[in-house]
Amino acid sequence: MLKPETAEKLLKLTVDMAAETEFDERERPVVNDLLGKRWLKKMKTGDKVYVYGLDRETAQVLQRQLTTLARRQSNSEPEIAEK
Repeated sequence: MLKPETAEKLLKLTVDMAAETEFDERERPVVNDLLGKRWLKKMKTGDKVYVYGLDRETAQVLQRQLTTLARRQSNSEPEIAEK
């Protein structure tokens, strides 16, 4: 399971573009895997490499993952009794 921060970064790629250097050494294998499966696109301009265009199905999976995680966290938070 991906970290929520990584999933959020990847979800932004459905409508935006990010420099490959914005991803740290733990996130790069995920980005490279998505590029290899052609679920993400890459563009080179000069000496910079950008990734963009996350596949719709992959975005839906990531969104479900974040929703499930948020639901679990909200259910596990202790309720504060009002006095």
